[in-house]
Amino acid sequence: YLTPRDKLICLLEGCNALQESLGADASADEIVPVLIYTIIRGKIWQLHSNLQYISRFHDQSLTLASDRAYHLTTLLATASFI
Repeated sequence: YLTPRDKLICLLEGCNALQESLGADASADEIVPVLIYTIIRGKIWQLHSNLQYISRFHDQSLTLASDRAYHLTTLLATASFI
């Protein structure tokens, strides 16, 4: 994935799959610890730089949907925690 849009969609699909596995009513208190564990165990290559790239250069209209904004914010918080 080269464009910020493609990278954002890939990350959001992963977050959606994680949330579905935890249940549709899963809160951030349940999602964030699992996401931290998943990122650490997955050894995601250059996560921080990819998130910076997405944050700086993505199309702002794509994140107006609440799901995308929520998952992007969760990912950024998780990356800064790690």
